[in-house]
Amino acid sequence: MIGEQVAPQYIGVEKGPGPKGVQTFARMELGAQISYYKAWRGRKHAHTLIRGSPEQSFHVLPSYFHMLEKLNPGTVTRIEVDGETRFKYLFLAFGVAIRGFRYMRKVVGIDGTFLKGQYRGVLLVATTQDGNGQCYPLA
Repeated sequence: MIGEQVAPQYIGVEKGPGPKGVQTFARMELGAQISYYKAWRGRKHAHTLIRGSPEQSFHVLPSYFHMLEKLNPGTVTRIEVDGETRFKYLFLAFGVAIRGFRYMRKVVGIDGTFLKGQYRGVLLVATTQDGNGQCYPLA
C-alpha cells in the first residue's frame, strides 16, 4: 500500500525520495508511523511499479538489441544466456564506433568496474584514443 501511495513521486524524476522521505510522506499524508525498513520496501515497490523489475528489463534486451542493429548499420550485439536461459553477459559495439576505429591510435584500453546491488557483476568497456587525445568508446 505504501509503495502504491508514494509511486507518483517517482514519475519523471531520476531518484525520488529515499526511505526517510517515504517515512515523512507516510506520517504527513497517511497519518502512519512506519519503520525505516518498511519505508525502504515501499520505495522499492514504488520503483518496481514505475520502472519495472530488473527481470523484466532482461527480457526486453533482445528486442532492444534487434532495433539497435536495425537502426544503426554495422552495430554488433550479442546476448549470452546459460542453460536455463538466464542472462550471463552481453556485448555491444555501435557500427559508427567500429568504422571510426580505423582513424584512431591502434591501442585499445580495457577498464572495468564492479556492479553492486542485487545483480553483481563487472561492467567492462573498451576504448581507444583519437588524434586529439580524447577517449573514443569501442565496446
